[in-house]
Amino acid sequence: MGSSVEITLLCRDPTQAQTARTAVRAEVERLEALLSDYRPTSQVSRLNERENVLLAPETRQLLLRAQAVCRETGGAFDASIGPIKRLWGFGEGGTPHVPDSLAIQRLLAHVHCDVYELGPAGDFHWRDPEARLDLGGIAQGFVASCVA
Repeated sequence: MGSSVEITLLCRDPTQAQTARTAVRAEVERLEALLSDYRPTSQVSRLNERENVLLAPETRQLLLRAQAVCRETGGAFDASIGPIKRLWGFGEGGTPHVPDSLAIQRLLAHVHCDVYELGPAGDFHWRDPEARLDLGGIAQGFVASCVA
């Protein structure tokens, strides 16, 4: 997800410590493989490419939480910021720059809390064809909670 992970274990038994470290690393890797838009095979990247994806429970849970936080903050946090992030050149392979203000305004219309809906069985539907997800503002904390 474009972040480093530091693991600190407090354990007297070295074998238990190594087992815990291995389990934590495996869980971080598993969740990153689902949630990172830096990985083209992740569920988030595949959603952004408009593939049909049956969401893993963790992906669905995080997307629901992202929508809730968006609503709770009046849009101050919005996981649909992906188009704006790309426009500014942030992320994998981009060259950061200040974009044209008209381009920003055009894309802001596609950044809002309800660009997607989630069905009860893990199904995902875009409501806005130009929206893109970027869970970077929430995914790391979610992963930390899962491994804790």
